[in-house]
Amino acid sequence: FSDSLTRMVDISKVKLRDIPCTKSLILVCLMLALFVWMSMNTNLPVGVIGVPKGGIDDLALNYKNQKIAVASARGGTILPHFWTPLYQKSPGMEDCPQLHKWEPYFKAYHTHLSRFRGKSITMVEVGVQSGGSAMMWKSYFGPGLRYYGIDINPQAQQFQSDWATIFIGDQADPAFWDSLRGKLPKEVDFFLDDGGHTMEQQKVTFQKAFPLVKLNGVYACEDLSTSYSPFFGGEHLEAGALSGPKGSFIELAKQMIDWMNCYFAGGNVMNKWQGECSSEFHKGIMGTNGFLDSAYSLHFYSQILLIEKAQVLSPVPLKGGGYKFGYGGPDTFWDGKLYKTPSLSTKPLPL
Repeated sequence: FSDSLTRMVDISKVKLRDIPCTKSLILVCLMLALFVWMSMNTNLPVGVIGVPKGGIDDLALNYKNQKIAVASARGGTILPHFWTPLYQKSPGMEDCPQLHKWEPYFKAYHTHLSRFRGKSITMVEVGVQSGGSAMMWKSYFGPGLRYYGIDINPQAQQFQSDWATIFIGDQADPAFWDSLRGKLPKEVDFFLDDGGHTMEQQKVTFQKAFPLVKLNGVYACEDLSTSYSPFFGGEHLEAGALSGPKGSFIELAKQMIDWMNCYFAGGNVMNKWQGECSSEFHKGIMGTNGFLDSAYSLHFYSQILLIEKAQVLSPVPLKGGGYKFGYGGPDTFWDGKLYKTPSLSTKPLPL
């Protein structure tokens, strides 16, 4: 391992043209191992790692606050929020399948998916495209990844392997999803919609694929900016508008907040609640794809939504202790009475 570390530190001296794609992937894995090892050694300096031509000159990694500065060949400096293992670059990447992601995604993915690293994980990704994303996830999750890719372009089939299965079809076609029954796993840990990004595609995929994600799994939809583009079936959002874009996936995502709070939609709040969601919340996409029973939390980032799944129980107000006073208001005054701590010798407090 010490020899590997030595090679890692000196990697900037390697000639990029001499390293093929396969060696590049091995280097990525070794680099990830280096940063895991460094997490236990906070006084280690981090060097500058050379990156092939293609717009980025170098990555200046700073371990202490895990921020990185990316110097662009076009001039200026890009400052991603935080460094994660998904950022890792290595020599020879120009010979690998292309990967196209936006900077804010990596911190979000690492926050919600790091628990799956080094374990057996099953993921489905819509949008195999040129194959770079599948390679990135393989490098990130490790040898335990079982990858299922979906793409409308038959060329994507070339990336099928012993760990990757590729299906060709239209994600906007409900019949296509029905045809995958028995071919896809009954449950997956992670589902990623990075497909065609039209409103119809995103909605149909959410309707059909959200039930595939197991409890404690994650459903993600990328590139939500297309909700603001008429080309993708969205519409421009007027400045200051509080609703819309009408008919978009962004609008649907906003409605998810109402569905998560449907127990209180009738106005019964705080100490009172209506017991069950009204029948209106059992209609539409969220009312019929298991969202009410398993969407535990929503996490919005720029252009991306991640939904953490867990068993959702009906909300029940819980109270403990006998000492209390009213919530108060503008005219409330203190009567001078003080709370007296009970004597442990006569009335022990419950632990």
